[in-house]
Amino acid sequence: MTDSNPTKSAEQSTRSAREVSQLFDSMKRPERRSVLLYLHESDSEKIDVDELCEHVSNQVAKDETTVRRLLYHWHLPKLADLDCVRYDTERGVVSSLPRAAEFLDRFGE
Repeated sequence: MTDSNPTKSAEQSTRSAREVSQLFDSMKRPERRSVLLYLHESDSEKIDVDELCEHVSNQVAKDETTVRRLLYHWHLPKLADLDCVRYDTERGVVSSLPRAAEFLDRFGE
């Protein structure tokens, strides 16, 4: 049986295409992939941002100061906006959220 409501199908298709574009855009940066993988592989529920900066810096071969600036002001807020991580700026900790697993299933290294 086919869907008799073409408008509904078109809306679902548009939403799906938008979600895929968002997924590709978010995971194109190795820093973001590194953050999600590190959180996923960690035994801790929350990771200190300093520890995360050191790890990501080693993974992407960039100096830690640059990585710290990028994580604080760009990558962690972006991942938080996508509901992949909880970024507590006051405590300086990051934790993984369930949506991160979806991103890792499709783009994990």
